[in-house]
Amino acid sequence: MSARWRLRRRRARERSRRRRALGLAVLALALVALGVLAYLYLTRKTWWEIALEPAPASCRCVAFRLDDIQDFFTREAQVDLIKIFLEEGVPLTMAVIGGSLHDDRELIEFLQPAASAGIEAANHGWVHSDHTALTGREQRDSIVRTNDRIRALFGVEARTFVPPENPFNDQTLSIMKEFGLTHLSGSVFLKADQPPFPLKNGDMIFHFPQTAFVSDVDTPTGVWRLVPPEQILEMIRDSVGQHGFAVVVTHPIAYYDRTEAGYVYHRALLEPLRELLREVKRGFKVVRIDEIDRQGWIPKDVPRTLRLREHAVSWRGGATRLATGAEVAIEVRGERLVLERRGGAWPAPFVLLLPEAITPGAPTILAAGESLPTLRWFNPEAATWIVYADPPPWARSLQVMPQGGPAPGR
Repeated sequence: MSARWRLRRRRARERSRRRRALGLAVLALALVALGVLAYLYLTRKTWWEIALEPAPASCRCVAFRLDDIQDFFTREAQVDLIKIFLEEGVPLTMAVIGGSLHDDRELIEFLQPAASAGIEAANHGWVHSDHTALTGREQRDSIVRTNDRIRALFGVEARTFVPPENPFNDQTLSIMKEFGLTHLSGSVFLKADQPPFPLKNGDMIFHFPQTAFVSDVDTPTGVWRLVPPEQILEMIRDSVGQHGFAVVVTHPIAYYDRTEAGYVYHRALLEPLRELLREVKRGFKVVRIDEIDRQGWIPKDVPRTLRLREHAVSWRGGATRLATGAEVAIEVRGERLVLERRGGAWPAPFVLLLPEAITPGAPTILAAGESLPTLRWFNPEAATWIVYADPPPWARSLQVMPQGGPAPGR
């Protein structure tokens, strides 16, 4: 063999080795790429979370509640209190004791035009006693008879129930639902419920409890005292900050002194209330209790628009921002909400996740066509979905799901 031929053989073997090495390298790269693609497929994005700022239209509203409207006692204070609200143009919810408003025609004739002028007549039971101590039939009788009395006296249907002494139970809620009472106002100081308050079958009773008070009673002595206006304003601000609304309660008897000769009325004690109403009007929207509705406790005449603060795509490894500035318009249609995306660069299909709105400690997802709450994921194919119920603005979290199954670990 010549040296030239051996050189050619050596070069051919080297080229062959290089080709094999290159082939192996390409194969390795292909396997790596395939592995990466498989990993990306297995860990592909399956859900988006959009954090919402507190709704700019959130309630920031205050409702005043005057308890114990009746005609056997405190007539002067009842009339003067309601006059102040009418003169200041401030809405009021008056809680009527049905079985104790029938004898004083002069008081009734004063209350009738007040109810026509926008004062809400709420059901405060037939007698002023703890309704949780009553049987179901007794509760039903109390609520129904008071509804009938309010209808006969004022020509309106009561929508709010104020439980005497504030306690209530499941029977109370069922009876309210049966007879069209939509709003419950007890006391957050007695039973720390977070509205709205769901019935077991998924229907809603909207609970807006007392969160502040103009007057308070010393339980051991039974003596009423008036709270300084600055303390009332502090309670209102705290409640609006925490709940999005405040319900401020007063009682006519608080403007009387108990003496050996009996109760003495002091009209001058009402003037701080007038100043309080003016101060509250400057900083908050004042509504009746039945005007606070279910859409995040927003009064019915306020536009319902939420602005998205951040749009993030999430998967097992973390989160990456995709877009900002999207907007969701919420339109109320009867008992339903319709959510419509306007602008922004986020995927169209979505559902609304309502954290702890129905089931404490667990997220609840309500979507189109469903009448009962569920705890499962949806894969919607439309950009607009109808949902039922609504949590506070600060508790909302919008879940946007593409095709691909439920979010990992959810």
